Amino acid sequence: MDGPRAPDPRSGKANALDEAAPDAAIDELVTKNARLATIVDELAKARIETLEIVATAGGRVDHATESAGQRIDMGLRVPVAALEPTVDRLAELGEVRERTLSTENVTAEVLDLDARITNLRSLSERLRALLDRTTEIDEILRIEAELTRVQSELDSLESRVARLRGLARMSSISLTLERQRPKQILGPIGQVWKWTWWSLGKLFVIRDGPA
Repeated sequence: MDGPRAPDPRSGKANALDEAAPDAAIDELVTKNARLATIVDELAKARIETLEIVATAGGRVDHATESAGQRIDMGLRVPVAALEPTVDRLAELGEVRERTLSTENVTAEVLDLDARITNLRSLSERLRALLDRTTEIDEILRIEAELTRVQSELDSLESRVARLRGLARMSSISLTLERQRPKQILGPIGQVWKWTWWSLGKLFVIRDGPA
């Protein structure tokens, strides 16, 4: 005799946009991110100024790596409203080599994920209720395996939603600070070689002739 069957995880699936009330107000979730690369005169000073700019904006530094005293790569987070003013201030630290701003509306994705999360939570509750009533070992093992799968998927979706909502509140800035390479100054021997090559060039070309 077959025992109670676990609910089909595909049953009751609904589209998040279809479930929303027609006149319900839905706050848009838009993520904004920036990429900035600058050449600076003093790397250490630029780093300190970067920390001050980010702190003033109410942000934080997620990570920072330095390469042989020549370059620093930083991951910054600032409130969305402060993104562009912060990038403007960071751009003043030196000569801008790269500057990009990207935006993405993730409202529909979050609504869809929320609907899937609601369905999975409901499914999990039904599975647990079914597990309490089941006495057959095989069926218990099958329900427990399905519960494990549902919980794993639920954790993944909740993590994704939390990340998207976090990005909609705090924008990310990928910043690269690179030290200006000092100009080479020729020494006495270098000056001699430069003058020699200039003189050799004059031996072959005196001046341009008439067209």
